[in-house]
Amino acid sequence: MKIHIEKVGHVRERMKERGITESDISEVLENPSTSWSSGNGKSKVFSGSVADGRVIRVVVIDPPEIDGTLIVKTAYDPQLEA
Repeated sequence: MKIHIEKVGHVRERMKERGITESDISEVLENPSTSWSSGNGKSKVFSGSVADGRVIRVVVIDPPEIDGTLIVKTAYDPQLEA
């Protein structure tokens, strides 16, 4: 699976602020514990644990690109966003 972290909207900056790495994102997308479509129908959310024990949610554009590439819109730790 190809993963592209979209630069629009300062996603990389937000990931850095939140302590989320590209490895964390890959780990969640490759082995999610759950996933669901967002309310707007244009995104899909994947949730899963990463190596340090945190649960991370990764939001991607839905549907994926025609070649299967997932474009990441954002990622966050729901414990910190609550």
